[in-house]
Amino acid sequence: MPRLRRHTPGKSAATGFAPLNVTARHYTKTDMERAGYKFQMKRHPETYLNLDGAQMGAGGIDSWSPNAYPMTPYRIPSGEERSFSYTLKGVAAEVAK
Repeated sequence: MPRLRRHTPGKSAATGFAPLNVTARHYTKTDMERAGYKFQMKRHPETYLNLDGAQMGAGGIDSWSPNAYPMTPYRIPSGEERSFSYTLKGVAAEVAK
């Protein structure tokens, strides 16, 4: 996961040829996986950037049966090879005088 230091909102841009899911947080993926609640996480000064080429649905009709999987239109087939590309570049900030 790319890590941005001293990131200011509006100072960078991620572009791709297909839609991307882009998330920027002050928490690592490990922090989020280990914590049960947000108050249990330590906020980092760094911004952690996550770019996903595809994202499968969060859940299905219920959580106790075969319907627990995301509905078919929202699934990502596991047997297909996938790739995506993106460009991450800084954006010039306006200088106030």
